[in-house]
Amino acid sequence: SLTTHLEKAEQLRRKVKGALAYPITVLAAAFAIVVAMIVYIVPIFEGVYAKANATLPAPTLVLVGLSRLVRESAIVTVLVGGFIIVAVITAARTERGRDVLDELKLRIPLFGPVIRKAVLARTCRTLSLLLQSGLPLLEALDITTHVAGNRTVERALVAVERGVRNGGTLAEMMQQTGAFTALVTQLVASGEESGALAAMLGKAAVYYEAQVDATVATLATLVEPVMILVLGGIAGSVILALYMPIFNLGQAMRGGIQ
Repeated sequence: SLTTHLEKAEQLRRKVKGALAYPITVLAAAFAIVVAMIVYIVPIFEGVYAKANATLPAPTLVLVGLSRLVRESAIVTVLVGGFIIVAVITAARTERGRDVLDELKLRIPLFGPVIRKAVLARTCRTLSLLLQSGLPLLEALDITTHVAGNRTVERALVAVERGVRNGGTLAEMMQQTGAFTALVTQLVASGEESGALAAMLGKAAVYYEAQVDATVATLATLVEPVMILVLGGIAGSVILALYMPIFNLGQAMRGGIQ
């Protein structure tokens, strides 16, 4: 039913958003921690090493230089960052901006495929239900175009509708756009040949709904350890660069004693 479809679509949307939210939150936290270390911690070590006339290794020099740059140009950095954020938000509200943003969503490493699967599931499910309700194919395609949830797929559906109106088959038109997987086009072709198009679209929807569930579960198990490694690597690199002069001094003292 339509109610069940809407509930499933909302569940898929929440799952995909949840899968994306965790790594974004962790990366934002990591960025904030690194900035705090660069702004507040690095200057303390810089002062200590300056008083000791310590020779700084290259990684420490880079970190100190970055710290000075951030502190001395903090206002400019904030203004430029704010301008970029406002520009991106403004651009994302335009027709062209939404087109680019939705295309980028489908190309995000790891997460792009699950977003595409969710969009395909929604598209196939909507089209299947509309056909089952007795709507003609062209009218069903027109309605589905407005609820696909991704501008790239919506543009593809417009092209599909145009092609079908001009005498092409649904499967052929879907294949020509490149926005639909081989599985979808094969099931659609089978449905057109057997007269069970709505049922075949329903099967495609069920398949991709299950794929989204499985992929999100897999990402949930993979993302956390990867994020821990990323955080540990970033924090460890900063700490190592800070303490390298101390390590070098200790080695020099041991060498002098020997």
